[in-house]
Amino acid sequence: MTINNVWIKSDHALVGVDTECKDANGQIEQVSKLLTLPHMNAVIAGSGQMLFSGILWQGCHSIGGDFDTLIEKMPQILPIAYRVMLDSYKNNAISFRGNHEQNSAIICGWSQRHVRLVAYVYTQVAEETGFTAVEVTPGLFFHQPIVDHTPQHITVEAMAYVARKQVRFFRDSGSDIHAGGKFIVAKLTRDRIEISPACDLNDLVV
Repeated sequence: MTINNVWIKSDHALVGVDTECKDANGQIEQVSKLLTLPHMNAVIAGSGQMLFSGILWQGCHSIGGDFDTLIEKMPQILPIAYRVMLDSYKNNAISFRGNHEQNSAIICGWSQRHVRLVAYVYTQVAEETGFTAVEVTPGLFFHQPIVDHTPQHITVEAMAYVARKQVRFFRDSGSDIHAGGKFIVAKLTRDRIEISPACDLNDLVV
């Protein structure tokens, strides 16, 4: 799971993800990597094991309170989600695919405490259950690199342009990173979330 891009200002944010992944047998599938927390006016964009993202969403969704409460509890929620994922693989006799560094998540939502939209990137520490946390500064954040300049004016169309550039870069470089399918974008404001497909990433004419 690959493309997690965020553009954020104090009152407006865009979170974009692709939909391509590999299943346990190495087959390409299309999945939803962008999950909502409607009671917090927030979204989670997952990267890594799909099972981890689903368990993480369940843990976040069970938190009472607002977005700030969730951010406070993320250091406890993340390692629990990872351990539950490993137990699920073990109990169902499914081999673990991937490495520890693959699992990460971007959480974006409205902070009552800061009176603005906030986004954090959580990345798993290698060989451990712990995660690092970095707040996304205002501007454009890329979970994976691009090969040229970023657009001056960030719109849904500009986010789609960048995502196509990323997919082309992965494929042209022979990377084993899998990205493609649809590019899904969530638009967030203080009181609203809108999610819709922005483009087909397999159309690489940019």
